[in-house]
Parts: sequence; C-alpha cells; structure tokens
Amino acid sequence: MTAKLNQRLLKAIINALIIVAILSVAYSISTQIRTEEFQFPFDIKDLLTIILLSAALLLISSLAWRGLLSARHEKVEYLFALEQTSMMLISKYIPGKVWAIFLRAAMSKKLGFSSSEIISLSILEQLLSMYISTVGGMILILYYYHPLAAIPCAVLFFITGYWLFKLAYCLAQRLLSSINQRGYLKNLILENLELMPRQYFLFTFLYIVLWVLIGLILNTLVSIIAPTIGLNQFILILGGYMVSVTIGYLAFFAPGGIGVREGIFIAITSTLISPALALKLSIMIRLWNTVYDLIAGLIGYLNYLRRESTSKT
Repeated sequence: MTAKLNQRLLKAIINALIIVAILSVAYSISTQIRTEEFQFPFDIKDLLTIILLSAALLLISSLAWRGLLSARHEKVEYLFALEQTSMMLISKYIPGKVWAIFLRAAMSKKLGFSSSEIISLSILEQLLSMYISTVGGMILILYYYHPLAAIPCAVLFFITGYWLFKLAYCLAQRLLSSINQRGYLKNLILENLELMPRQYFLFTFLYIVLWVLIGLILNTLVSIIAPTIGLNQFILILGGYMVSVTIGYLAFFAPGGIGVREGIFIAITSTLISPALALKLSIMIRLWNTVYDLIAGLIGYLNYLRRESTSKT
C-alpha cells in the first residue's frame, strides 16, 4: 500500500472517530427533547444481539465480495475478501468515496490482481448493492401504503430484475466513461464485465440476506428507542433506511453519506413517527453504522499487516 493511500486511510479513520464523537454528543442532546414514545431500556442482551448480527453482516458481505472475485479467479482466500470488505467500509469516510475503490485496487495489486479489474468489480458490487437497496426500499415503502400493489411489483422485479440491472449497469458504465474522458478521474480504467443470470440471482440472494440482518439490527435499535412501534410501521422505517443509504452513497461530498442519509430517513419516517423520534433513531443508526465500520476497518487493517509481515518472512 502506498504512503499516499496510508495517509488517506488514516484520514478516513480520523473522520469516522470525529463522526462518532459528534453523534454521541448529538444523541445526548436529543435525549433532552421529551417525547412520549421515547424510551431507552438498554441491556446486555440488546448489545450482544447487535454484536452478533453485525459480525454476521461483515462475514456475509465478505462472502459476497469473494464470490465476485471467484467468478474471475479460481481461488480467492476468504481472509483476503474479508480484509478488502473491511477496508472498503472504513475508507468510504474519505470525501469523494472513489478513494475507497482505489484503496482496494492498491491492496490487490501485490497479489497479482489487475487494478482495472478490481476497480470494475468494485463498481459492479456497489451498483448491485445500491440497486437492491433502492428497489427493495421502494417496494417496502409501497407495501406500507398499498400492500396489494407492492406484491405484484415485487414479483415483476424478481422476473425482470436481471435485465433492469443490466440496463442500469450499462448506463452507469457510459456515465463513468464520459467522466473519465473529461479527465475528472484520470486513473479510472474500466473493464466491461458480464454478470450472468445465475450469478445475478446468487448475489441478489446474498444482498437480501444482508438486508435481513440489517433489518434485525434496526429492529433491535427501534425496540430500544420506541418499543411501541409495530411490524407494519417498522416496514416503512426499514424501507426508508434502504432508500436513504443509496442516496447517501451518491452524495460524494459527504463522508459516509453523513447528514444526507439522515435527512432522507427523517423525511420518510416523519410521516409515521414524530420528527424528534425520527432524529433520535437516525442518530442511533448512524452511531451503530460508524462504530461497525471502524471495528471492521481495524480488523481489515490488522489482517493486512499480518499478510504483509508474512510475505516478508
């Protein structure tokens, strides 16, 4: 890893730590706002549940990335995929977000992977993730307001999802190529990757599992803050969060989508719960997400140091 990328990684860690500190203060202030729905019966069981679900989330995310790599290479170590996934999580706190992809490419170069291949696979992974979260979130929001209309939409997405994703991927490639030709991303070299239907459905299944895990984590947080919220209301909260994640990722100026994601989430969920409660919930979710990214990034960096020291001996 180059010294420049090391500096950017350190900057990402510092940014994430600052965000955790600000969120902790913001949450302390927000608890002073009195709302009837708000409670905080936090116990060790909730903490253990969140830790176990977060660990499963990281492991399955790494499995999905390993699957994408294995589609191009016969043997990819799981620890390597875990390391790259973890470092990707923390490096998104570098403003611009594209550095997360370049960091992953730099880490892979020493193992014989092509930088352009890793960059292209990373873009494919991010597009697939955003595609599933956007469509899934919109279906959940529609289900809250019109359950009968949401079911045929979900079936239609299952049938046509592969072709819709191919269209979205083609448009994204053209957009990135246009940006590259204008000289904004001079180091961005793209490969034309083909995702077969079997691979698409496999990765879609893995991303659905990831969102089920995230949903369980959010349900735990919601039960801590507002235990009176029922399943039907929680569907809107989860759908709002899924959509806000995509919009937050597209906000390149915001490290980790900070502020943008919370604003969209509050706008969607404030139709269901009070704005004060929506604010508390958004801060709590962001706090979990940032701590999760920090710990995952530390795990990935430690594994990178272990691999580097092993290769030198």
